[in-house]
Amino acid sequence: MRTSNIKTNYYILIAFLLSSIMVYVQYNYGYSWPYKSMHAYGTDDAFITYRYAFNLFSGNGLYFNINGDNVEGYSNFLYSLLLLPGFFFGKDNIYLYSVILNFSLLIGIQLLFYKILSHKFTKNHSILAIYLVAASPIIWAHVTTGLGSILSLFAFVFFWDCIISSNTKYYLLKLIIASSLAILSRVDGFLLPLIGCFYLFCKFDKEDKNNKKNIIILFGYVVLFMAGYTLFRYFYYEDIISNTFYAKVSGNLTQRFLSGIVYLLNNLVYNQGMFFYVFSIIFCLVMKILELFKYKKTNISFPLIFVVLWILYLLFIGGDFYHERFLLPILLIGIYYFIKIISLNFSHKEQIIAILFILILNFSLMFSDGRFSYQKKGYDAWINLGIFLHENYTNKVLAIDAAGKVPYYSELYTIDMLGLNNKYIGKMEFKRPKFVAGHNKYNPDYIFANSPDLIAAWIQPNLDLSWGIYKNKYTKSYKLKYLINSSRFDFVNNIYDVEFLSDDAIKKLVANYFDYAVLVKK
Repeated sequence: MRTSNIKTNYYILIAFLLSSIMVYVQYNYGYSWPYKSMHAYGTDDAFITYRYAFNLFSGNGLYFNINGDNVEGYSNFLYSLLLLPGFFFGKDNIYLYSVILNFSLLIGIQLLFYKILSHKFTKNHSILAIYLVAASPIIWAHVTTGLGSILSLFAFVFFWDCIISSNTKYYLLKLIIASSLAILSRVDGFLLPLIGCFYLFCKFDKEDKNNKKNIIILFGYVVLFMAGYTLFRYFYYEDIISNTFYAKVSGNLTQRFLSGIVYLLNNLVYNQGMFFYVFSIIFCLVMKILELFKYKKTNISFPLIFVVLWILYLLFIGGDFYHERFLLPILLIGIYYFIKIISLNFSHKEQIIAILFILILNFSLMFSDGRFSYQKKGYDAWINLGIFLHENYTNKVLAIDAAGKVPYYSELYTIDMLGLNNKYIGKMEFKRPKFVAGHNKYNPDYIFANSPDLIAAWIQPNLDLSWGIYKNKYTKSYKLKYLINSSRFDFVNNIYDVEFLSDDAIKKLVANYFDYAVLVKK
């Protein structure tokens, strides 16, 4: 038995080593978004959270702008707090720190996932599951975004482990701790313990005296916790809901539903790294439904209940703009059911074939997704622009559509043109004909009325800027000053001063990767 445990631990350590190697490669050579240099060192939204955390670390409160609007433009409170120790190593090292933090959480996820599977499957199959996690390019990509997605995944796996361990000591206490972690990890984290309450209700056992008590106490705790959290929001940010909700969840239900369908199709069905796992979930869900119709009863499964309700939620909010981050729990659940299918129905030889097939699908993602077009990183355009503005424009006001890296490095007072960190724009009525999650609200008249010193946004071939910053409007008070190279190629001059160039010369630059612009007030 001792020898067996040592062997198991040895294989688990190798899985951790595999994870570390692939995360290292993704960190050094991969991107958080296809094709654009702006996502070389993490995604832009991560730096929104970094800015909040840095201001808190500096003694200026958990705010986006110092002495600015008290707006909650982040969606990951706990992650913001966990970032604080990273600033002791310097402001410029926070991205590396966040990747190390995310990787540490990934190790915890793999351990908890192994524990969950070991309740149902053999040691070999449980070990295989964490190797499939380690071999997933989707996981590497999200560890290196700098976002709090891995923390949310950890909270999910921890809650999953707690809720299915009903025979363990301190069951209810563990559920309460897991619920707290989930709520603090994401704005919508309260949904996880509520889904847990629904699961306990569905598997309600009249003979179990603790069952009813657990449901009532857990539900009551979630309500009280959210009430306290809401009071904090009200007094700290003068609002009862995070501004990210106002900015992202807009439009009518039909618009959001159709957008959610497209999001799910792109990231579950058309995604080679997810497709077969999703198929495994659907297969097991159909089997459960058939069992229910045939025998009028079935064993209630927490992961299946979660998948169904979580997908309904994603359809309600209209999906997401950023890849698979909201679908990472479904990835793990898919691996769980894949293991279940092959362990119960396949011979040893068939299991090997199935594993090889799914690994081929996984790694084929590296040839179709620009995030994995590995190359030596040249530079990050938004980081470069932020540093440039910090060095050349002090005590100015910046309006920008990408409110992460440039504001973080420039340290300028910033108007977020897409409303995540601006209450006025965030609470505007949605007027766009097409719903695009997180990119629905903007108001050029509001921007011009506030007369920022600098305006930065994507520029079109006709020299209009995105978000209604049209040339015939901005030329009245602003001049087109800089074009920024957005490609992955590192030119000698990546920030081009175009103030004295003709429109034709500027248009040629825009057509050749210089398609991000900065306007300067006349």
